[in-house]
Formats: sequence, C-alpha cells, structure tokens
Amino acid sequence: TVIRDELGLRDLPIVALTAGALRRERERCSQSGMCDFIAKPFDVDEMVRVIRRHAVADAAVRPAGWLPLSLPPLDAAEALQRMGGDRELLGSVLARMGKSTADILADLRRELGLGQSDAAARQMHALRGAAANVGASRLAALATQGEVAILEGRSADTTLLLAEIAAAIPELQEAVDAFRREDAMAVGAAP
Repeated sequence: TVIRDELGLRDLPIVALTAGALRRERERCSQSGMCDFIAKPFDVDEMVRVIRRHAVADAAVRPAGWLPLSLPPLDAAEALQRMGGDRELLGSVLARMGKSTADILADLRRELGLGQSDAAARQMHALRGAAANVGASRLAALATQGEVAILEGRSADTTLLLAEIAAAIPELQEAVDAFRREDAMAVGAAP
C-alpha cells in the first residue's frame, strides 16, 4: 500500500514471488496491491511470460531515463557504456546496424560466390565489429568464426556459419526495433 497510496504509483507493475501457491495467498497478494503472482519453485518460462506481460506497462510509470537493457540478443547496457552513456548515439548506431546487417549478408554471399574470399573475410570482420559495438555478442562471435573459416578456406563451415548469421539477423532487427520503441517511450515519459 505504501507504493500504491503514499507514492501514488497505482499503475506500477508489482509481481509477487512467493513460496505460497494457495488461492488465498494469491488473493492476499492481490489485496496488497500486487498485479500478478509467481509461485516458487518457479518455472522459468512462466516467470518470463509474467514479467513480459507487465513489461509493456504504461511508460508514464517508468523512471526518467529508463532504458531497456535486456533485449536479447542485445546487451544494451554494454552498448550504452561503449557509447559513453549517450543514448541518442546508441539509438542512431542501432538504426544503422539494423539496416546494414542484411546488406552485409548479401555482400558476403555475393563475394563468396565470386571466390573473393579476402573481401568476404573483410565483410565478416566489419560485421563482427559492428555487432560487438551494439552488444550483439552472439552475432559478433558468429562473425568471428565466419572470418576465420573464410581465411582458412573451410567452405562447409563458412556455409553453416552464414546460415546461422542469416537466422540471427531477424532476431537482431527485432531487438533493435524493440530497443528503439522502448527508448522512444522512455524519452516521451521524461519530464
């Protein structure tokens, strides 16, 4: 009641995490101002569903300067640190990254098809650096492996890695879009 009544945060999502799973315990949580309930021992998938359900709450209840820092496959906190805390710069870099990854993949395939392994290795190197800068560590690791596979002439490994990179790009774009939406909401909610 302190959070709801004294602080006036009536719409702030508050989730109970308790060992009690009985109906009356759920009701007590609800009466005390909780908006949802997770019973221990908790199922990770259920916990993620509950948190996600409430993570899209009205931006007005978020503190000024709030950032979505956990949007797999991005580590936005790490990326923000690399950008010297400049959220606007990070948003700009993420926008460019989202647009360029598909182009890089197309260039890689073209260069490999033409037997231009040095150029393809440079593209992988560029992809690795861009991915690392925005905290996309999985994509950066795949690009590193791809660069090595190209330079060592391991075409079967390169093909497999290209497929993994291609699968990772839509996931990255989704995370970039989510970051930019959440960041825009946070900026809009700031006084």
